[in-house]
Amino acid sequence: MLIYTFFVSAVLLVMLVIALTNMPIFPCLRPAILQSTEPTWGVHAAPGLLERSLNPEFPTVSVLIPARNEAKHIQQAVGGLLAQTYPSHEIIVLDDHSDDDTGALALAAAHNDPRLNVFAGAALPGDWMGKNWACHQLGQLAKGEILIFTDADVRWQPEAISTLITEWQRTQAALLTVWPRQITQSWGERLVVPLGVFAVLAYLPIRLAHDGPWPLASAANGQCMVFSRRAYQQCGGHAAVRRTVLEDVRLAQSIKAAGLRLRLANGANLLEARMYEDWPTTRNGYAKNILAGHGNSLVFLALSTIFHL
Repeated sequence: MLIYTFFVSAVLLVMLVIALTNMPIFPCLRPAILQSTEPTWGVHAAPGLLERSLNPEFPTVSVLIPARNEAKHIQQAVGGLLAQTYPSHEIIVLDDHSDDDTGALALAAAHNDPRLNVFAGAALPGDWMGKNWACHQLGQLAKGEILIFTDADVRWQPEAISTLITEWQRTQAALLTVWPRQITQSWGERLVVPLGVFAVLAYLPIRLAHDGPWPLASAANGQCMVFSRRAYQQCGGHAAVRRTVLEDVRLAQSIKAAGLRLRLANGANLLEARMYEDWPTTRNGYAKNILAGHGNSLVFLALSTIFHL
């Protein structure tokens, strides 16, 4: 028992050191205000879809949303994205065989704004996971120089895209991945959802993720991933991770394996999301990927469970 106590105490001390080291250097994004004499499009009438801005500092952006049965969220997501201050972006929603009115509600929220396109997803091939197949299709449909993959339940502040692109340009990242503020209301959510952020802050040294050469020292959040088109294609995109549940982490590892730059950031001032609604949806959501998160090793999962308890 004394050895066990010593071991746990030592690990907790290491986690504390990692967290205290990470907190002052983990980039916390603040809303950026565009400094441009060019007119912004806002939520009003826009030029032709993805017409290039005259200011080269504003690369064209494609915001890509895979959506399956997202009738509760899709209108708020589309509305927030159309209200962005960024002057050159399109929004593509892939209606992935929804049983509800996801596609129709997305179109209704846009009020014929040409920046939004909604497409019906193709049939799922046998060797793909559903979300990965949807994101792969979105990547092929996108016209932008920058690809932002996000979820339908993410809510966007008006300056969010401008801030993301400013950070992407500052860091010259091949992949910039951002953690939104996680909204939790039920006790099941409050007990479990924060552990996702805790794992990044306490288990992964940010400097190692940013500057280390090892792909395993990577993390990503599928709620917001900002790729340059070239980097997305170079790392193989979602086709390279077609069979994995943790596609966001595997994409981050692919970026580092290709010798490209990965950057992580705190986006709580820009984005927020409520992933689950109660304990059953929280449990089912994490049950899908908890084994994959432990390298598909039952032994590792068992040891991890004992340690955390």
